[in-house]
Amino acid sequence: MIELFSDPQTWITLLTLSAIEIVLGIDNLVFISIAVSRLPVHKREVARKFGIAVACISRILLLLTLAWLAGLTHDLFRVLGQGISVRDLVLIVGGAFLLVKGAMEIRELIGGECAYWACIPSKALLRPAELRVQARRTAGVDEPRTDWRDAAEYRDEMIRHLDDSAQIRGYEKRGVTVVKGEARIAGPGRVEVDGRV
Repeated sequence: MIELFSDPQTWITLLTLSAIEIVLGIDNLVFISIAVSRLPVHKREVARKFGIAVACISRILLLLTLAWLAGLTHDLFRVLGQGISVRDLVLIVGGAFLLVKGAMEIRELIGGECAYWACIPSKALLRPAELRVQARRTAGVDEPRTDWRDAAEYRDEMIRHLDDSAQIRGYEKRGVTVVKGEARIAGPGRVEVDGRV
């Protein structure tokens, strides 16, 4: 047992699995935030708690599975002289899944993840804390109280009313024609969106 903890490979595996879990956990939180923001306000809190609980349980089960898969290092096949094991396949498929999932969740709005799911929601929660710190440093101001439930509701309200009309107007002013839909490259200099070229 002591040899297990003194083996560097054990710690490398633990760090690798921890990094994977952190990335997957963030993906779950982003997905939950996106899904919950589409619900009526009175249902969001219950849905958020339920989603986080399911995410935590699934993360634990996934971690146990990944711990087993991480030990499967025998090469299944070779690509360009590089051996590919079950562990490598898990990392490749998991990374591709995160990229596709992220792109699928934010594709309906122009401007990307920052404006709608990351920057603005985060700043809506950080601003009350910043103001509280500033108030503490201001002479003659009592210790302010922060109501995090109100702050969370404000964040949700900000997310719910966001749309990409300002971004679309900005592109159109620069002469860009904005067409929403599923696109594919149809050839050199040609993009097809829902059948339109």
